[in-house]
Amino acid sequence: MLHSITHQEIEKAIDYLANNMPKDTLLQIQEQLKNNDPSGLFRLGLGIKVRNLLKEEFNWNDYVLNELWGRLIIRAAKKVQD
Repeated sequence: MLHSITHQEIEKAIDYLANNMPKDTLLQIQEQLKNNDPSGLFRLGLGIKVRNLLKEEFNWNDYVLNELWGRLIIRAAKKVQD
């Protein structure tokens, strides 16, 4: 199913996360990325929150969510301004 997800769906998911994740969470992710510490993302329990949020809007299976959530949230965080 991963190969069947379109570029438009990916962009929609990024926008959805940028608009629906708490801004302070996205800013914290930005800070971790600036400090070259993306591993910190995996200590926040963030993956569960992101996957659950994506499940509200997208009909993607768990495999797809597990594969994409990290890349999507990083791109969503980069879209948010202070």
